[in-house]
Amino acid sequence: MILKKTQNSFLLLSAFSLFVLLMVASFLYPENNGTRLTAPFFSRFFRVGATLTVILGLLSFKQLTDRTKKILFYILLLLLIGGQLCFILAFQRPLHTDTAYVITMSERLANGNFDWFHYFTIYPNNVNITIFWAFIFKILNFVGLSNHEIVYPWLQLIILDFSLIFFANATNKLKAGLGKYVVTLSFAYAPLVMYVIFPYNDIFAVSLLIIGISCFILANLTSNFMQQIIYYIVTFGSLSLGVAIRQNLVIILIALVLTISLSKRYLPLQKLILIVSLIATCAVFILGFRIAASHSDFHPNVNQETPTMRYVNMSWNPGTSGEIDVNDAWHWSELPKAERSKALSHELKHRLKELGPIGIVKHMVKKIAYMFSIGLPYQDMEDVQFTSIVKMPQWKVKKFYAVLTNLFQPLYIVMLLFSCYTVFNNFKNNKHGLYSDVVFFAAVSVLGTVMFHALLWEVRDRYALPIFPFVILLSAMGIASLKKDGLAIPNFISKITLLHTASALAVVLIVINGVSQFNQFSKSVRQDGLVYSSGFLPYAEPTEKRQLIEPNQQYQTDSFVLSDKVNSVFFGQIATKEMTDLVFTLVNSKTGVQTILPVKNGGVDLPQAIPSGKYYVNLITGNSPVESTFLLEQSGISSLQGPQVLKDGRRIPGMRLIFDLKNSLRVSIIPMKLYILLHVVVLLIILFLWHRLYVIYQIKNN
Repeated sequence: MILKKTQNSFLLLSAFSLFVLLMVASFLYPENNGTRLTAPFFSRFFRVGATLTVILGLLSFKQLTDRTKKILFYILLLLLIGGQLCFILAFQRPLHTDTAYVITMSERLANGNFDWFHYFTIYPNNVNITIFWAFIFKILNFVGLSNHEIVYPWLQLIILDFSLIFFANATNKLKAGLGKYVVTLSFAYAPLVMYVIFPYNDIFAVSLLIIGISCFILANLTSNFMQQIIYYIVTFGSLSLGVAIRQNLVIILIALVLTISLSKRYLPLQKLILIVSLIATCAVFILGFRIAASHSDFHPNVNQETPTMRYVNMSWNPGTSGEIDVNDAWHWSELPKAERSKALSHELKHRLKELGPIGIVKHMVKKIAYMFSIGLPYQDMEDVQFTSIVKMPQWKVKKFYAVLTNLFQPLYIVMLLFSCYTVFNNFKNNKHGLYSDVVFFAAVSVLGTVMFHALLWEVRDRYALPIFPFVILLSAMGIASLKKDGLAIPNFISKITLLHTASALAVVLIVINGVSQFNQFSKSVRQDGLVYSSGFLPYAEPTEKRQLIEPNQQYQTDSFVLSDKVNSVFFGQIATKEMTDLVFTLVNSKTGVQTILPVKNGGVDLPQAIPSGKYYVNLITGNSPVESTFLLEQSGISSLQGPQVLKDGRRIPGMRLIFDLKNSLRVSIIPMKLYILLHVVVLLIILFLWHRLYVIYQIKNN
């Protein structure tokens, strides 16, 4: 009885957390540094209207014959796989900040260079994922695949798709027919595919998580003892590896421990063995990575590590939504870890006191909205580019993501809605068994992730990725449970009346959105498209580890191609006193035309656009020593974005100039013809679905 009450309490809390996410995704927007981000997002009217449209589409789909459903399923799956391939061929993301540090260091390790960036002393949490990537790069080097920039998106896509297919197979064994909904929603879940071009820990962590969930299901379905052991080993191993490379997956581990502890399907001794085995496996993986780090010549410095309190304190900054803030990130960074933690703790107490009880609740809502209100995490995708295959201006990438974000949002809301339905239904039915345990595991994992970030940690939209497999699973369970007649409704409500009401409401809301946001979306705003990126800014390195530019020198780069015209440039850290001592010239390799770019800190708009073509850079330094400017870096590897650098005609291996070239102009967020077309198409879909369902319900009534 106690176990069941505890389980039900967690289920209720989980259902509530999913309901909060549903409301946030339907009605709220993220705020960045106190400014609400409404562009490029459609209003609440569109979100609700389009969500009703998706629900009508699901009800219409349920009326089809099994044969027609099967045909549509395979057609949709082929289209989604084709969409994956198109995405990975059409888009790329240059290396910046954390991804640049991790991949560059991984390349160093794979090639026997153990000179660690100071960044990893400050952020040792990224050491494990660096070693993990280095191991992969070593294997790729061994088989002759040395161009990792091209290989890693395909590698991540293969691993992701394998895990999704495995997931579908396992869930189909859990309940017949569930797998086809899982695989369809998984492949349709755009954020998962989007992050295969993001070389960090996200895709590996999510894929390992999915494999862990799948093996947990299969371990409990088989009656073969040896198969059970193998599945549990893979479950614990994949989840433990996931925790090692992405530490916040420990929340999922805790959810699994709770699931096993509160389940009625295990004997007390079985529970003890499973939980101890899980914890021991996790400890082995963590210890293994520490040994690997030590063998890779990484030596942590506790005093320089970023204290945990930094993330907690930053998350409660009243001037933000709990997202990363530059001032907070480096506050008291000159102090040893213990002293910095004490100072941050004092500031946290002051902030909580300043917010007060009501302010704390409001701030939690802001944090949840920042992280979960938009279904398509885009915060780390700002500099995505078209590849050379796509012959379009780079600034149009922003338009693509604006359209994709708004079209994906209704699906995200519907999935949260059916996730709520599944968890609440499981609570109401009060059933035992593997199916209920899987629902509990998924629900508590979502609850734990939401509460962890709402109460403790900084927020970032990408941090929501670990809950996506659980949302996919729970929503697939809810959709699969729909009968042909849809969800049960009170007898006094006519289905036709409900259909008319929902369809009319959807039409009205879409029309209101189209009219109310027309002026907002027709206005011209600045759109930046990244044309070329060279090197990355190693912002965490001390001055003595930076590559200083020598006086009275001429640096030149190899040629590189600008696929689009350029009208703005972004440099690294340029000291004011040294700006006039540096002459940065972009030279057209074919015509010899030279364009001197103004060397300033941050972004600079050019007076005249530079046409596309093949170019190289000349950098001439003055008489004075250049000590504060950060324009040149030694990556320590030969294969990194940007042309190689020559000094006085001699190539310097691993050297890169740090600059970004962009094409910026003022255009509408979404082309107005496309804006109108999107709304018209949605209205036509509503009318089609309304007519089809109306005819079906009329026939049934007669």
